[in-house]
Amino acid sequence: EEPGLFVPDTRHFQRAELLGSGGFADVYRYVRLNGGASARRQSYAVKEVDIQKLSARCGADQDSLVRWIARLEYEVRNQLKLSGHPGVVAIHDAFVQ
Repeated sequence: EEPGLFVPDTRHFQRAELLGSGGFADVYRYVRLNGGASARRQSYAVKEVDIQKLSARCGADQDSLVRWIARLEYEVRNQLKLSGHPGVVAIHDAFVQ
């Protein structure tokens, strides 16, 4: 199944501090919740895309909004193709809620 985008899964991750911010997305550190007391607390950088900000940036041009969303999906797919390469950030999950 191909990944979707934009919304972190709060059933499995808890948001921690803000790591960075851009025009329509913020990057937060998230901690994995499952695994029990003995499990190592794994941290992940999660890019949260604010569709309202992205939509406002595109204005009334819905074609532009569709192109931005397609571009983000393309970015995820290409990073997944390169998974395991030491110079590429690993993607563990991507989804739409």
